[in-house]
Amino acid sequence: MESVALFRLPGERQYTRLASSRPPKILPSLDVIGQESGFLIAPFHRSDTCPAVLIQPDETATTLLPEDTGAHESAISEAQQIPPSYREDFNRFHGVVLDGHFSKLVLAHSVEQSYTACKGELQRLFIRACLQYPDFMVILFSTPQTGLWLIASPEVLIEGHDTTWHTMAMAGTAAYTDNDIPWSNKNREEQMLVERFVRDTLEHFASDISTDGPKTFPAGHLKHLRTDFSFSIAPARLGELVCALHPTPAVSGLPRNEAVRFILEHEHLERTYYSGFCGPLNLHGETHLFVSLRCAKLDTAARKAILYAGGGLMPQSLCQEEWTEIWQKMQTINNVLHHVQ
Repeated sequence: MESVALFRLPGERQYTRLASSRPPKILPSLDVIGQESGFLIAPFHRSDTCPAVLIQPDETATTLLPEDTGAHESAISEAQQIPPSYREDFNRFHGVVLDGHFSKLVLAHSVEQSYTACKGELQRLFIRACLQYPDFMVILFSTPQTGLWLIASPEVLIEGHDTTWHTMAMAGTAAYTDNDIPWSNKNREEQMLVERFVRDTLEHFASDISTDGPKTFPAGHLKHLRTDFSFSIAPARLGELVCALHPTPAVSGLPRNEAVRFILEHEHLERTYYSGFCGPLNLHGETHLFVSLRCAKLDTAARKAILYAGGGLMPQSLCQEEWTEIWQKMQTINNVLHHVQ
């Protein structure tokens, strides 16, 4: 089975397709990535059944995107009723936050949806996502180990080249409006926790660290609070830094390691590659690894998609508000799946 990845960097007018007839390389540890090159796909939590894999391409091609006609615009569908499994998870997760075990804990959920695109239309699906979300990293990948995924992510895990690198802390979510509505205390506190974690982590590995933010980042029909970090790091330490950052509190919680264990033990779904990360690794000298958010695992035979999204729970969180946020995040990909032109 051929392994394929298509990706479009934020703001670019062209996309890259790479393919390999060889089986992807299974990475024993993420700390080796500084010595690797290809297209990297890493899960939220590595296991024997959910490995980190590297596509080592036999062929690579770059193609210009078609002009954007505006036909991609679509509305947000009304949120479904809160599923019992989500309410149960919310009560369990929020309870340990209120008890003081966690200052933040991220709860994710998945929803299965049908869609009409067939296997031959996957490239059109990818192109539509590129046109609809020009400021996102858009990725479509398929390997025997991971299955087929479509991703439109606004969040950088790490990107750069040589010794010049960039990452971000992104947390806090609200509906995007033309009015400059102030951010809630919950969102600001959530962003502050993630920003502090990223800064503290960088200080152990990097030098020449500079910070920009927090600032509002429009992300389709939503907006987020975001702080950008620029820094220098020796290429030999890249893998160590990625291991220290992933999974960030933006997708797990704080304390980070305890939050990951709680999620693995108590969340209803298996995240697999949702809230992992993926992207080109040392490809033509550049690395662009993005957190796997706003994503769906696709089943072309059954024409079904599993949509994934999550949200950070704080003491002030309310179940209905958190479920509405998750549903809105799911619409990023759901709108693409249902409006292939």
